[in-house]
Amino acid sequence: MNRDANPRIRTLAAWIVRYAAGIRWASLFLLFVSASSLFWLRVDVGLVSMLPSGAPAFESYAQFVSRFAARDAAVAVLRAPDEAMATRFAEDFVAALAVEEAVAGVRGSIDVGAFVDFSVDGGFVRYTSKDFRPAVQERLDPSLGQEIAAGIRGLLALPGSGAMAARMAADPLGFTGILGESLERNRPDRALSPGSKYLMSKDGQRLLLLIQPTNAGYSMDEVARLSEGLARAEAKARSQWTPLEQESLGVGYTGAFAFAREDAAMMRLDLMRYTGAAFFGVLFIFLVAARSGRFLPILGYHLLLGSLVTLAAGLLIFQRLDVISLAFAAIFYGLAIDAAIHFHTRFREEVRGDRSPEDALASTLGHLFWPIAIASVTTGLAFGLLGFASLQGIAQLGLLTSIGIFWNALATMILLPALLLGAGVGGHAPGRAIWLARLASVVARRRRLFGFALVLWLPWG
Repeated sequence: MNRDANPRIRTLAAWIVRYAAGIRWASLFLLFVSASSLFWLRVDVGLVSMLPSGAPAFESYAQFVSRFAARDAAVAVLRAPDEAMATRFAEDFVAALAVEEAVAGVRGSIDVGAFVDFSVDGGFVRYTSKDFRPAVQERLDPSLGQEIAAGIRGLLALPGSGAMAARMAADPLGFTGILGESLERNRPDRALSPGSKYLMSKDGQRLLLLIQPTNAGYSMDEVARLSEGLARAEAKARSQWTPLEQESLGVGYTGAFAFAREDAAMMRLDLMRYTGAAFFGVLFIFLVAARSGRFLPILGYHLLLGSLVTLAAGLLIFQRLDVISLAFAAIFYGLAIDAAIHFHTRFREEVRGDRSPEDALASTLGHLFWPIAIASVTTGLAFGLLGFASLQGIAQLGLLTSIGIFWNALATMILLPALLLGAGVGGHAPGRAIWLARLASVVARRRRLFGFALVLWLPWG
């Protein structure tokens, strides 16, 4: 029996022809919903996500990285002409950072409590130089015991001295001060200088701040959020100075944050550039081969919807996507356009004769249903096997591509004919076409202009 006469195929064709307009509007709604998922897109470029999962050789290292990821800090270097300006600018900057949600805390000085603990735990013995032995012997002189005790009582009697009690109990003879003086001689900064408030260079023109982000790990979104917060804080701090003074003030960043910010910007640009190049590249090749731009907007809409639906499905499954997985879009465009072109070409051939849209669509589906289905299943399963990969990014890439291929098979046999019917292919009056068909007509009339624009765009990506 001829495949055109298959009752199930004919039923499907009749349903598509009858509800073509509803299918088109449903696809627009799905496009909107899928596109809105981009607001929740979180791209992970963390080191842990790039390590193989389930590999014992990497488990301990992954635990180590995860444990210390919370200690990530953006290292800010403030520059000013002199110590007074540097200190004041630092105070303004720290005050502005305190109200930023992306910033969990700022440290610009030595933690005295931690330094006392370090000294008591053996740091004093290991790091105090021989030049300070006389000072140590002086503190150990029994005749000075009463004098030291009186000094401690006087300090503890001062208001707000409760925090000092534990430190004095741990180091009543003040050995920590001797250690600080010993280390201060050999340090390139003034962090341990008496009365020093900030980690400052010897000349007083450079000052160091350690800024801890609220969400450590430095994913692309977290880097962008922290960068915006730092920019706002810097602008607020600068607003306290005259324009002439602002020219002499500067803030630079180094450490992991600086590299993470550069990597995030580069990856975001590369994703936009090469995904866009793949999308417009396949459309341009079709335009050159077909020498007609009428089908171009329909094909572009078909590919765009497929990639957005796949991305939304990936977000539902994984919540966060590895940056490598977003390369699925370029693979999807190259594979999905094949079935769409085959269907379009066959459908156009079927409607050339005096046939109704339903007969033409039934014949097209009868010839292409199983080839498209089998090709999609085999290719989709092949990519789906990558989901068992140890690398999270590769696993997500395979699963997203597999989802996209299965979606494309469904959309090619249901949505694509509805779009073609809406564009006037198959006997429908062009006057009933939706906005997508009108856009197709514009591209068809201006195909050389659109082709030339694509040629100019591709090298720039």
